[in-house]
Amino acid sequence: ASYIKQLCKKYAVRGFPTVLILDSTGKEIHRTGYRKGGPKEYLEMLFEATDMDAIAAIKPVTDIFKEFNQGLEKEMNAAMEEARASISSIPVTATDEARKEARKKSFELLIDRQIAVLRKYVASGKELSEKANACKVPDKYSRQKLKAINKHRQDYQRLVDMLKHLESRGKQ
Repeated sequence: ASYIKQLCKKYAVRGFPTVLILDSTGKEIHRTGYRKGGPKEYLEMLFEATDMDAIAAIKPVTDIFKEFNQGLEKEMNAAMEEARASISSIPVTATDEARKEARKKSFELLIDRQIAVLRKYVASGKELSEKANACKVPDKYSRQKLKAINKHRQDYQRLVDMLKHLESRGKQ
């Protein structure tokens, strides 16, 4: 069981089913899970995901989004760590009421930091689709390029929705 836990940690598996396609060195090529549509559609998706020529051709496009996502994740994790540090600084001798108030302030700090991060990334995220769209790829890979751009647009919309949710929560 510990081997499974190590693999889950190594490849950041957060839910099941998770299907990873790895190269011979163990580097992740593609990640997926359950997909609607049946075996034919699933096999087509796997074929596309492992088409190394297509992956190489659209790499400039996917690198744009990868850098964006890594930056976002890093800043959101930093916000979480800041809130955790704030909570762990509560003295053990504090009264229950003081602890409750300190936890509330830590939570408010987390929400404020997340809102700031999301505003920053929402402001810059829309331009990425245009930047990615300007990347030249051979015509036969334009479909894969469009899929990567559309995925970013969906992810971007989730960021916008998350920001709206957090901002409305902050007004309550």
